[in-house]
Amino acid sequence: MQTVTCLGVGRLQVGPEWKAKLHRHPWVELMVILGGRLSVHIGHATVSVGAGDVLYYPPRVSHAEHGLGESPLDFIYFACDRELPQQPVMTHDSSGRIRLLAAWLFEEQSSSYAGKREILTAVLGTLLAEAVKARTEKLDPRVESVRAFMRERLAQPLPVTTIAAHLNLSRAHFIRTYKQLTGRTPMEDLRILRVETARHLLISTAEPLKAIAQQVGFCDEHHFSRVFRRHLKIPPGYFRKR
Repeated sequence: MQTVTCLGVGRLQVGPEWKAKLHRHPWVELMVILGGRLSVHIGHATVSVGAGDVLYYPPRVSHAEHGLGESPLDFIYFACDRELPQQPVMTHDSSGRIRLLAAWLFEEQSSSYAGKREILTAVLGTLLAEAVKARTEKLDPRVESVRAFMRERLAQPLPVTTIAAHLNLSRAHFIRTYKQLTGRTPMEDLRILRVETARHLLISTAEPLKAIAQQVGFCDEHHFSRVFRRHLKIPPGYFRKR
């Protein structure tokens, strides 16, 4: 992949009623959705996107967005100097790495470090490489559907029977099929999604651990910290050290 220079980074946190009129840019724009849902019109296509989706706007292609649902919108957007070959309109960040890199990019652009431009370009290059990887590593549509269902309800209790009903499967059949497809049970996958989302919130926000624990579905801060340490081998407070 050729070096792509980061021309600028921004972050928008607005209510679900937000709407952007049809517009276009002479540069490439990428948008990483951190929260909420959007309806996006780009060229001749219209897509619905949510947390973890990455949008690619080629130069001089008209696009418009507006919020969906009732959740606040939160996304990071950045401009690049070079069009990317065969990039789809939308890619999903299943691993959470793209969101972490986007948050890093956004925070680094306000740094006073003399070599900031080189860091921004390097981080953007890594982010784009992750986007290509996410595009080529296509999950089974059933797994993608279940994980999207889980992500939209992380703060809620999610018994396995509720998730199985989303696919119209029995509890036993669902657990068996899901483990065959992913190597993990649905509940193991749900815990990982909660921990990865919590890690992103720890890095990208200043919210207290108690509030983050509630947002990702843990009953209390103690349980959250125990599960977080079990999966990542470090306590959540590690990401708050200065």
